[in-house]
Amino acid sequence: SSWLRSVHAAIDTLRERTGVTRICVLGVRLGVLPAAQAASEREDVCALVALAPMLSGRGFLREALLRSAQPPLGAHDDFELGGHVVSARARAELAVIDLTGLPRPPAAHVLVVEAETRPANERWLARLVTQGARTEALVCPTLTHLLEGHADARSSQALIARLAGWIGARAAPALNTAPAGTWPAASAQVSSTRETPLTLRADTTDLFGILHAPEAGAARRCVVLLNTGAARRVGPSRLYVNWARRWACDGVAVLRLDLPGLGDSEVQSGETEGEVYAIDTTNAIAAAVVMLRARFGPVECQLLGICSGAYHAYRAAVAGVEIESVVLINQATYRWDAGMRLEQPSLALRVANVRHLRERRGASRPRSASVLHAALHEVKWRGLLAAAVVWGALRDTARALGLPLPHDVGAALQSLARRKVAIHVVVADDDSAGTLLRMQAGRSVAALQKSGDLQLDVVKGADHIFTSRAARVRVGLALDRIVHRRATQAPASAATVATGLIPGLRAKANGGAATIPGALGADSIFR
Repeated sequence: SSWLRSVHAAIDTLRERTGVTRICVLGVRLGVLPAAQAASEREDVCALVALAPMLSGRGFLREALLRSAQPPLGAHDDFELGGHVVSARARAELAVIDLTGLPRPPAAHVLVVEAETRPANERWLARLVTQGARTEALVCPTLTHLLEGHADARSSQALIARLAGWIGARAAPALNTAPAGTWPAASAQVSSTRETPLTLRADTTDLFGILHAPEAGAARRCVVLLNTGAARRVGPSRLYVNWARRWACDGVAVLRLDLPGLGDSEVQSGETEGEVYAIDTTNAIAAAVVMLRARFGPVECQLLGICSGAYHAYRAAVAGVEIESVVLINQATYRWDAGMRLEQPSLALRVANVRHLRERRGASRPRSASVLHAALHEVKWRGLLAAAVVWGALRDTARALGLPLPHDVGAALQSLARRKVAIHVVVADDDSAGTLLRMQAGRSVAALQKSGDLQLDVVKGADHIFTSRAARVRVGLALDRIVHRRATQAPASAATVATGLIPGLRAKANGGAATIPGALGADSIFR
């Protein structure tokens, strides 16, 4: 019901502020349900676009329960799906929505886009025709990959252009009738903070971001949040939004920045939209830091990112961007060469994954009926793991002798420490990021921990992007302490060190690894 009210409010606001008279509503998957339901209750919606639609709430719930890592015990319990909570109330209200049973069509024109022809959609379109709507169906084989974030930029742009043309044709009769609208000031007050969308220039590229500032205007510290993968600035499961709002309430200015070619930022000249690693983001990040200091004065600045965001934060810090600290969360690589692809992990990451699994769960036989295949698999990985150990020892020796090495992560971290840049590494215990760091930086990790220049936190019960609600609470607790530079109050029984969670990274009295307790409730960090 609140989703439906939001759709109505969005349409009313669009009409009020722009003067438009013809509205098109577009929904994706589950979003088609509230889009069509709300549109069927109005007279001003001229068109509906349904991408891979769910036609009924019951159908969505059946699929969601199959996908959920922790299905609910009872019919009236909440459950999590992909990092989002489906409440018992939402389940009850969704269960009664069925687009095939709407008493009137949602719009005079309906376009359904699917990856393949589906009989259920054909039946829905046939019913809409009997209700007087004009319908079209478009088959887009790349739609599934696009929705999952795996499609290339050209195929996604082709679909967007097709949709824009279809929508524009339905809006054409009223293009010249809408009066010029007056847009409100581009900011909004949320709790005791001010959120402002802004554009900043880096070389010849315009970058987009959302700035969360304390209401009073002054800030004691600034944080720049960098994209996770190709996702926009909201972060996995809206983590960045929640963190930014919480920290801004405590006097920290936070910029959620879209890097070049991601989200709403422009693509750099000669680059491709949606590139995650193969872009130079140093100037973009430096421009963000300069903007924050120009706005809030000579305050401390911190870079923070998850996965690829951590990689770009690391690269910018090593390149000399003037910051005081960097927070690297589940960083999956420390170098990216031409020709590397996301769908083909580097050998270093694959070795780290195997080593991490063996350290946690022991050797595992691959899914094969062939004993010979399993034996060869074991021999291969034993050889690669042994080679990694030897190479790490040689690299530690060369570093101790002062011999320069290409792409030396340990030396890079040591240079950051000499520049007084605090290094915070946060890893999930179900992720190989900690193992990869140990393999890439060798003895430098323990040395930097001992000197207090590197702090490592292990988040229990968490995956790569902290999908579960409990994991998000735990990582938020860790980051609260890091961002505010203060010890977080926690029950003494829950504050345990992380010795053994990532073998080789031992707890130290000064700057050591600490496990974020799993027994704390959300009230301890969410206000």
